[in-house]
Amino acid sequence: MTSFICSLALFLAASERGAAPIPICLKMAAIARVARGAWGHEQLVQCHRVAGAAIRHRVRPAAAVALAWAESRLRDGDVSRAGARGALQVIPKYHCKRGADDCDFVEAGVRALARLIRQHGIPQAFCHYASGNHCSPRANRYARGVFGLLQRLESTSSLPTGALYRDSVD
Repeated sequence: MTSFICSLALFLAASERGAAPIPICLKMAAIARVARGAWGHEQLVQCHRVAGAAIRHRVRPAAAVALAWAESRLRDGDVSRAGARGALQVIPKYHCKRGADDCDFVEAGVRALARLIRQHGIPQAFCHYASGNHCSPRANRYARGVFGLLQRLESTSSLPTGALYRDSVD
C-alpha cells in the first residue's frame, strides 16, 4: 500500500471520528508524493498539528505547513546543528520561555511566524524566519521556495497528476 493511500485512509478515519480533517494536509501529501518526498503517518500528524496551531494563531494554514515542510519535511524529531528543534525548527533559547524541555515547538514556531507575518508580510516573513533580522540572498531564495509551495497548496487546481497511483517503493 502506498504511503499516500495510508495518509488518505488516516485522513478519512479522522473524519469519521468527528475530528476536523484539514484538506491542506491531503494536498501536501499529494505534492510530497509527486516530488518523491517522504510522507507517512508522522508527516500527517505533524501537518494537522501545524495547521491547527496556524488556525489558532490566525495564520494561513498553508503558510505554516509550507514552512514546516521546508524546515523539516514535517518531521518532529529533527534537531539541527544550531539546536533548532521540531517540525518548524524552533531555536528554544529564542522562542521557548521555559526552555526546550517544556516547549511545544509547533506552537512556538507558529507563534513566531504569526509575529513575523504581522511585521513583514508574506513572503518576507519566511525570509526572516530562516535568518532572523537580516534577509541574506540565500534566505531570500529560501523564502521564494516556501512561497512557491504556499501558492501550490492554496491553488484551486486538483491534486497533482499521478499522486494517487505512485507506489511507495521506488
